[in-house]
Order: sequence, then C-alpha cells, then structure tokens
Amino acid sequence: MKPTLPPIDELLPALLEWCLEMERHVQSAGVPLHPIQLADAKVVGVKHPERIRLLMVDRMPHPEALQDWVDWIYFDGAPAICLGYSVLLERSHWNNRRTRAHEMAHTMQFEKLGGIEPFLRTWLTEVTTEGYFNSPMEQEANQMALRVPARY
Repeated sequence: MKPTLPPIDELLPALLEWCLEMERHVQSAGVPLHPIQLADAKVVGVKHPERIRLLMVDRMPHPEALQDWVDWIYFDGAPAICLGYSVLLERSHWNNRRTRAHEMAHTMQFEKLGGIEPFLRTWLTEVTTEGYFNSPMEQEANQMALRVPARY
C-alpha cells in the first residue's frame, strides 16, 4: 500500500530545492543537443532548444529528502527526468529518440507554464490525483514524442 502523500505545498519546497540543484548540475556537466536533437525539440514545441543540456546517468537520481515518496511520484521507475532545460537520461535510454522527445515535451510544458515551480506544482497535482500514466502532462508528452521518428 502506498503511503499517504503530504499536501503538495509541504512536498514542493524539498522537491523544488532538489530539482534546482540537479538542474544546475546538468547545465554545467551536460552536453548540448546536436542538430537532429535540436530539430526534434522544435517539433515537440520547445521555444529555446539551444538551452537544453543532456546528462547520461547509470541510475536515475532522486531526492533523498523525499525517499518515502519516490515510488509515489515515479522517480524510481523513470528512465529520464526533465528539469526545465536539463534532462537526465539513464544510459539504457541515452539513444532512445522517443524518450528524449518525451522529456523535451516536458521542457515545452515548462516553458509554457513559466518555470520549474509552476511546472512541478501542476505535474505533482496531476500525478497525485490522476496517477502517473493518466496525468494529462504525461499523456501530452507521450503524444508529442510520437511526432518524431523512432530512429535517427
């Protein structure tokens, strides 16, 4: 049985702090998109794809302060995470064009919503009320990812 999730206003500060820290790390250690990836980002609606940085990880990190809630918000099963213009991809999905496009669709949502805090608030609300796979933001990202070819 899943634990009861605290109110989003209690969860958000620790998650936001972790996301901003990870975003800075990926911006400094990650790599920019190559031309085909830039084109894919434009296809999914990213306004500033040149700002995106990708970072390969062996295992997806998650916020230690929220360990009890990791399964609830799906960090532990996700092969990639988008943190604004910073995208972490597990090694096993590094060359998966659709996974990358899905995460870049989240970048588009981040731009549309006006930053990481409104993005997180909306995403958390959806995931905790609708479930990860039924979340409108996740469904939109899945649909947008289908706009790019599966292979290079």
